[in-house]
Amino acid sequence: MARGSRGRKQREQVSKSQEWTVLEQAFAVIIVILIIVAAVAFSWKKETVRVEYIDERIGAIDLHAGDPANYTFYFDRGLKGDYQIAASYRLVGSGPLVHFKVYNDTSGIALISETTASTFYKRVVVPSTGAGEYRFEWWVTGTDGVSRVEYDVLIEPTETLVT
Repeated sequence: MARGSRGRKQREQVSKSQEWTVLEQAFAVIIVILIIVAAVAFSWKKETVRVEYIDERIGAIDLHAGDPANYTFYFDRGLKGDYQIAASYRLVGSGPLVHFKVYNDTSGIALISETTASTFYKRVVVPSTGAGEYRFEWWVTGTDGVSRVEYDVLIEPTETLVT
């Protein structure tokens, strides 16, 4: 009889040594979770945002009535992507009526039609097909007086997703 009980003890020791400990089970669960997360991460498309050149012009100008010269600056770009223009200005004090417009000097297409507001803000998109030279113009009407205009023009690409 003693012999039979000894064999049972040996089998119990062998089966206990083959069982996983709690720590081994926890490691196995973590490894399975990591494998699943890696598989899901590699299955999604990765998107990269490409940002092109950004141009910002901030300043103030004094526009003189009766002066045929107006204030102009240009944005000349062979556009490869969509750009957006955020243009704003504010008339400081009082003076002759200020006019503002933005247009493609190459094609003649107006991007921002002529406006005479004392404060102005507008954001417009320039499509990639709109390559050319863009003219930003401020001018005043009348025969005398000065109008001071503070302006802020931001020309930046819209975000392009590259997949």
